[in-house]
Amino acid sequence: MRKKLLLMLSVFITSIAMIGIAKPYSTIVAIEPYSTQISAPGETFTVNLTITDSPPIVQWMAKISWDPTVLNMTKKPKEGPWLSQDGALSTGFLVKPINYTGGYVPEMTCGLMEAGTTSGSGTLAILTFQALAVGDCNIAIYGSKLYNSTGQNQTYTVIYGQVTVVPEFPTPIITALFLLTTATIVILAKKVRPTIRRGRVTAP
Repeated sequence: MRKKLLLMLSVFITSIAMIGIAKPYSTIVAIEPYSTQISAPGETFTVNLTITDSPPIVQWMAKISWDPTVLNMTKKPKEGPWLSQDGALSTGFLVKPINYTGGYVPEMTCGLMEAGTTSGSGTLAILTFQALAVGDCNIAIYGSKLYNSTGQNQTYTVIYGQVTVVPEFPTPIITALFLLTTATIVILAKKVRPTIRRGRVTAP
């Protein structure tokens, strides 16, 4: 019995240790919204590259990729307001030429051009895409870095964004589905309608 208890305690301690090791970093770099549904190919939409709970940094860098058969980036990424604190600090924003065929931005970076640091949460960049075809696609973040005032890279957790492009139903199909649904409701209503029996009531 004692050996069994010791074994259970050992497993419990090991599990706690593993949870501690696997715990994600509090700083998050993400595509928001995390999930986007587009109603039909041809639609244009925007997502944000965001940061949450950042320590003080002076520069960030990120690379973005997507499936070029499903999405196309239609505009050069735009700097978000976070690092400059809505223009209170001077920043430099650089985007390397977009690879439309491969579906990626090889690098975009933004850094402070004056003394100071920025911390907290906000939008790093604004990304504009157009849906090309029906399908699912990740907007991935890779090779990104957060630099503090001494040039050290800060640790963080990355969260991808997922885009789903659904097919657009032609008008005749929508009409047919509506009529079928209406007919089904009418049939079901007739089946469940209570039957009223008529008859003579005889008083006692």
